[in-house]
Amino acid sequence: MKAICWPSGDHTGSMLGGLGPSVRALPPATFTTATVCASFSGFVNNSAVRLLQFDGSAFVDTYAIDGRTLRDLSNDEWFATAKRHGFQSWRGGRLMWHPAGQPYSVWYRFHSDDSFDDYYVNLEVPSVVWEDKRLAGIDTVDWDLDVVASADRRWRFKDVDEFEERLRHRDYWVDDESEVRAAADLAVKLIEGGAFPFDGTWTDFRPEPSWAPATSVPGGWQRPRAVGRPPKRDMDVVG
Repeated sequence: MKAICWPSGDHTGSMLGGLGPSVRALPPATFTTATVCASFSGFVNNSAVRLLQFDGSAFVDTYAIDGRTLRDLSNDEWFATAKRHGFQSWRGGRLMWHPAGQPYSVWYRFHSDDSFDDYYVNLEVPSVVWEDKRLAGIDTVDWDLDVVASADRRWRFKDVDEFEERLRHRDYWVDDESEVRAAADLAVKLIEGGAFPFDGTWTDFRPEPSWAPATSVPGGWQRPRAVGRPPKRDMDVVG
């Protein structure tokens, strides 16, 4: 297992980690709001990667200077305020599948007894892989709108109001609403058809007993992003 994490900044993130001599640069994958450490679970093939995020994994999130989060403030307040970074520990584990060139990632969420809970489809900009000496990462931009599906493929949209309200804001990082809607339609079609990865594959996944959370964020998480336009107020992030 190689430690991998991704940094954030107003819903643009990147997964990065130290590369051992036998580990290839990661193929295209993804991520979203927070900066979370994950562990490299293995390549599915040359066009996808799985990441395992343990309960207790270290992550970096972005806060207003006074400690409030994105959900504590109106969009006008959030885009206008100076921000800082803070280190936290993630609660809850998940297995994440990141297909190359697709506008989504799929997170397998599990109960505390390791039984499968649901699929969380995170809609996002198709990711970009980067490699820099002994660091590699996967960058993307979260689109806010998501799809949640149960094991029997009953599904619902998540964060619709949040997505639609932010579309009206001039500093919103989503450039094309129709692209997000099309990605949602694609995910729903796959879910309703029971197509991979919504066919039960990996719902019985169990981590190896020797694997453990990545409890620190590797150096390099503040490197420039490889994908997505940074929010205009990113210059106000102070540390």
